Amino acid sequence: MNSSRFVINGTSLIEDAAESLGSLYYSRHTGTFGRFAAISFNGNKIITTGGGGVLLCKNEEDAKKAKHLSTTKIPHTYEYYHDNIGYNYRMPNLNAALGCAQIQKVEASVRSKRELSKRYKFFFQTQGKKVFERA
Repeated sequence: MNSSRFVINGTSLIEDAAESLGSLYYSRHTGTFGRFAAISFNGNKIITTGGGGVLLCKNEEDAKKAKHLSTTKIPHTYEYYHDNIGYNYRMPNLNAALGCAQIQKVEASVRSKRELSKRYKFFFQTQGKKVFERA
């Protein structure tokens, strides 16, 4: 599937991949279709850092601009001068270390979630409940 399919009237896709880390769509990982993708590391996700997440960018220019916006818009480390309105979206090192440790086990975590999904499906089917399948 070509990601240019997701550009409409010159507007790029910003993919919300918050709940789909480890998932594939047409044999491609979710989060790789749009110009940007957001993956959440909130407490109820596949990987958690206690909060925060990651922004995926297709090109280096976008990544540099996003990093600049997310680090209070200070262009130099030796000057306390803001060249525009910015934000402090940096993840603390302790939280990042927690995420890095979990990313090493992401495949096992995804397998576990899929197994749990099968168990839920089986349970609801035995209770006579309708189970919706993926398209």
